[in-house]
Amino acid sequence: MTLPTLEPLTATTLARKWKIDVDTSPGQDGSMYRRLMGQTEATFNPGTAGLQSDADYDAGGYTSSTATTQEWGGTATVRRAPKRITPTVYDAAQEFLRIAARKMGSENTVRIRAYEDNGATGPMVEAYEGYVAVSWANGGGGPDALSNATVTLTGQGAPTVITHPAAATAVPTVGLVSPAVGADVPAAGGELVLLRGSRFLALTTLTCFGSVVAAADRVTVDDGTLVFKSPAHAAGTGDVTVTTPGGTSAVSAASKIVYV
Repeated sequence: MTLPTLEPLTATTLARKWKIDVDTSPGQDGSMYRRLMGQTEATFNPGTAGLQSDADYDAGGYTSSTATTQEWGGTATVRRAPKRITPTVYDAAQEFLRIAARKMGSENTVRIRAYEDNGATGPMVEAYEGYVAVSWANGGGGPDALSNATVTLTGQGAPTVITHPAAATAVPTVGLVSPAVGADVPAAGGELVLLRGSRFLALTTLTCFGSVVAAADRVTVDDGTLVFKSPAHAAGTGDVTVTTPGGTSAVSAASKIVYV
């Protein structure tokens, strides 16, 4: 018998690798995923077997079980803090789940996707999508405690194994360019600009009026939301484009940005 080749493992992956995106589109069609921000603790199980005994006398007193059901889902504890850019507003994905948790029937059902994120050099293998029932519980504590809430996501039917979002080959889209302040962007640059669209999580390059926006000047909030600081440019009308491994977003009326 030949011994197997031993290949030692490297550092253990971190518990915080699990990311959860919430589909906030009206039709729950997967077109507007938003990252669940502020997670301080999370668990996700793609499948937990429900076992039933199938032992008989032939087993000589030993137990035996067979999986007859599967349950999937997870829990996440989130920090209840307002958004840094708009301090009067809570995270959109948190709010979507909180509101759904107060409802019943189909209105309590939310589409999510959960996947591991071990950084650019780590494995990105597990990724799932499906519908869940939502429960929400506000946290408590003493005078020194921080505000938090626990979200429980219980799977409905079977989850779908999907291509990891970071490896997706679909081309990103830009559906809205909106200066954070004012109607136009000053030529001097430095203006916060809000970008709406899809498939931003795998972003590699962001260009504004032909200039590449530095990584330090952009923040990908979730798969459909991005905020960046406008580079300096002469007055005129140009385009904002997003590039991922899947390609570069198309130029359209929705991708225009106006400098004055």
